[in-house]
Amino acid sequence: MRLALGAKSFFANPPPATSASHTTPTLVVLSRFHSLAPLRHPHLAALLSLARGRHERLTLVSEYATSTLDGCLEAYAGDAAKCACACVQLIDALACLEARGVAGINLAPRAVLTLGDSVLKIADYAMAHITDNGALVDFDVVDPRLAPPEGLDVISPKADVWALGLVLAALWLGTEWQLSLSDEAEPVEAQIATLIEPMPPLMASFVALALAVDVEARPLASELLSHPWLAGGTNPSGGWIWAPQPVVRSLHLPPLDEVLDDASLDDILAYFPIEHASVTADAPASKLPSIARVPRIVRLAATPSTARVASAAAAAYSAELHIIELDGLARRLTEGLARFKASCETQAENGETYMFGSPYLAASAMLVQADDGSAFEPAAVPLVIREADLDYQLARIFVFTRILRDMPHSRVELLAEARIDVPPLLRGEIWAAILGLGAPHAVAAHYHSVDKVSPHVSDHQIAYDDMLATPLGHAKLTRVIKRWTAGHSVMVYWQGLDSVAAPFVRLLFHDEALAYGCLEAVINKHLADFFVEDNSVIMRKSLAAFSALMAFHFPRVAAHLLTMDFRPELYAIPWFLTLFAHVFPIDSLVVLWDTLLLGHTSLKFFVALALVEQMQSLLVSADFSVCILAFSELPNVDFELAVTAAKRLFAATPPSIRKLQLSPVAHLDDPVEPEWSPRIAPADVLAALRASPRRACVLDIRLREHIVRDGGTLQSAVVIPYPEVEVEPSRLLDELPPTVDGQGVRIVAIVASAPDHATNVAQALVAAGLAHVAIVDGGWEALAAQRKARSAQA
Repeated sequence: MRLALGAKSFFANPPPATSASHTTPTLVVLSRFHSLAPLRHPHLAALLSLARGRHERLTLVSEYATSTLDGCLEAYAGDAAKCACACVQLIDALACLEARGVAGINLAPRAVLTLGDSVLKIADYAMAHITDNGALVDFDVVDPRLAPPEGLDVISPKADVWALGLVLAALWLGTEWQLSLSDEAEPVEAQIATLIEPMPPLMASFVALALAVDVEARPLASELLSHPWLAGGTNPSGGWIWAPQPVVRSLHLPPLDEVLDDASLDDILAYFPIEHASVTADAPASKLPSIARVPRIVRLAATPSTARVASAAAAAYSAELHIIELDGLARRLTEGLARFKASCETQAENGETYMFGSPYLAASAMLVQADDGSAFEPAAVPLVIREADLDYQLARIFVFTRILRDMPHSRVELLAEARIDVPPLLRGEIWAAILGLGAPHAVAAHYHSVDKVSPHVSDHQIAYDDMLATPLGHAKLTRVIKRWTAGHSVMVYWQGLDSVAAPFVRLLFHDEALAYGCLEAVINKHLADFFVEDNSVIMRKSLAAFSALMAFHFPRVAAHLLTMDFRPELYAIPWFLTLFAHVFPIDSLVVLWDTLLLGHTSLKFFVALALVEQMQSLLVSADFSVCILAFSELPNVDFELAVTAAKRLFAATPPSIRKLQLSPVAHLDDPVEPEWSPRIAPADVLAALRASPRRACVLDIRLREHIVRDGGTLQSAVVIPYPEVEVEPSRLLDELPPTVDGQGVRIVAIVASAPDHATNVAQALVAAGLAHVAIVDGGWEALAAQRKARSAQA
C-alpha cells in the first residue's frame, strides 16, 4: 500500500484579554507537539508537522493509510488468534505512549490504520497531549463514546486501556460494541459478562481486565503486556530491528523503480514540508449543519478575546481528514534529480571524487535551473532565494539525508556540502554531525547521567524565541544549562550561556540530549576559556586582538574609534562571549553559525570585522553617542554578506595574525591596551615576498647604528631610520611602493630596534588610513634567523 498523509486543522484558544504574556496557547500547543513528534514506533502513525497558518490556524499532518480497522472488522470476528495478533500490536503501542506520558489517544477501529501483512498503526493519539488534555482548545479532544465509567472528562492511561477493550470487543463481534446506559439496560458488569462469555478463557480474562469497571482493578498497558493470552499472538512487524550503518544493498536485488522506494519515512517527512507548503491554508468550510455551527457563547462587548472572526470560531476544529497523496512529491523528486544528474559532472575536491553513482551529490557542481531555463551555480544565488527554491531544497535534503545516514564515514562529504549551505529543515542534525557528536544512545546516556532537577542559579532564563518562551521550551532550556553546569565543575555559569544554548534547543526541540551535546561541543571548541571563574584575561586579550585586526583591515574606523576612546569593551563582549547569540535573533543567527561551526576558532573575530565593514561609512564620521547607538542596534545587517566578507577577510589575513599573537598579560590588574596593529611572524613576511615583491613591504625603521651593526637589511626593504620616520610621518606613505591589482593584499611589516618605536610608527600609519600594517614579531633578529634557516633548507 502506498504511503499517504492526513491533515486535520484546528484553532487553539485565544490568549486571555488581560494577559501580557507572549506565550499564547498556540505556541504552547506547538511546543508540546515538538516534544512528541520524534516518537517512532512500528504501530504508531508518525507525526509529520504542526504548522501555524493564517489566523493562527494549526494544521496537524501525520502518516495515513486509506484502509482502517473499522473496514475489516468482519475478518476478525470470532477468531481469537487474529484478535490476539491485533492486540499485541495495539498494546505495544499503548505501552510506548504510557512510558512517554501520553494519554487520551482516541483508540477506536476508525483510528487504527491497516497496512500490508496485517500491520496496525494507531493514528489519532496526539491531540490530547499537545493540547494539554484539552485545556488549550475549545473542543472535546477525546471522543465521549470511548469514555470509561469513571467519567466523561477522564484522560489517563487506564482510560486508554478501556478503549482497547472496546476495540477488542468490536474485533470479536465483527462490529463496534457500545455499552447501553439506558434505565432499562442491564448493569454494566452484566453487559461485559455477556460480551466475554463466548470468548476463549484467556481472551475473556484479558478483555475483562481491560473493561474492568473499577479503575483500581483495571491494569495499565505495560502491565497487560505480560498477559498469557498475548503469548499466542505474533507481531507481523517483527518488532524493532537494529543493524549497524551503513547497510549495503545486495547487487542481486532488483533495481528500485520509485524514487521514494529507497527513502525511509523520516526522509519522506523531510521532503514533505517543502512540497506541501500550502497545507497550512485555511481548511474548507465545515460541512457540519448550520445548527451545529452556532456559537455556544455570544459576547455583546468587543474585547481582544473576540478578535477571531466568527467563521473561524465556529470552525475551531475540523473533524474532516484531508488526504495528501505523495505521488506529486515522488514525481518532483524524480524530475529534479534527473535534471541534476544531467547537469553535473564527476568532480574531484580535496582528493575526494564525487559521482552520481555514489550516494552523494556534488553540490559544488550542482546546477539549478531557473524559470527561464538557464542554469545558475548555488554560490552565485542569494541564500534567501536558494532556501525558497523548491527543487534546490529537495536536492539538498536528498544529499544530506544520505550523508547523515552514513556518518561518521561520510564526514568529509558532510563538511564539503555544509560549506556551500545548510538546508533549514535538517540544520539541527547537520550541526550535531559537524560538531562530531557520537551515537544517539551514547549522547542520551551522557546527558541523563547528571541531576537536572535541583534548583540552580540558571533557573531564570530569557525567552529568546516564541517556542522557548513556552513552559515546555523554558524547561528544556533550563535542563540543558543545568546539565552543562553540573557536568563542568571547573567552569562556571555566566550570563550568556543561555544565549549560546538557545539555538540548539530551538532547532533540536525534539531531542534535548542532542541539543546539550551540541552546546557542550561548541563551548569546548570556541568558548572554553570564556566560561571560567575569572575570564577577564581571555576577554581582554580577545578584545585587544579584535582591535588590532580592525586596525589591520579598517584603519580609518579603528583610528577614529580609538581617538574617541571608544573601545571594544563597550560593544564586543557579548559578541565573543556568546558567538553573537545574545545580539541577533535565532532565525538570523543560524546563518552565521552555519559558517562559525565549520571554521577556525578565530573566525568569530572576522565575523565581527564583517559587521564593522557594513557600518564603516557611518562609523568613520560618527560621534561617541552615534557609535553607541549603531553598535546597540546593528541596523540592516546583511548576514549572508557578513559571512562572505568574514571568509574573505580571514583568507586575506596571514596565518600568524589569525593566531592573534598578542603581548602576554603580566598580571590580572594590568590593562590590555588596544593594539594599533597586530604582530606577524617572520615566516609569513618571507612567504609573501617570495610570492610577489608587491605582496609585502618591509619597513625597516631601526636605528642607523643597528642597521650597520646587523649587516644591512633586505634588498627590497624601505629604510627610514628612527627617529627620522617619527619626525616626518608623511614621508612614510610616499616611500612605500604601490600595490598592484590582482597581486593580493600588500602587507607593511615594520622592523624596529625597540617595541615602542614599532608601535609609534604603526599608530601613525593607521591614523593616516594605511591598511594591513603589522609589526614583525621578534624584530630584525627573528626575521634574519628565519631568512637564514630558509636559505639553509634551500
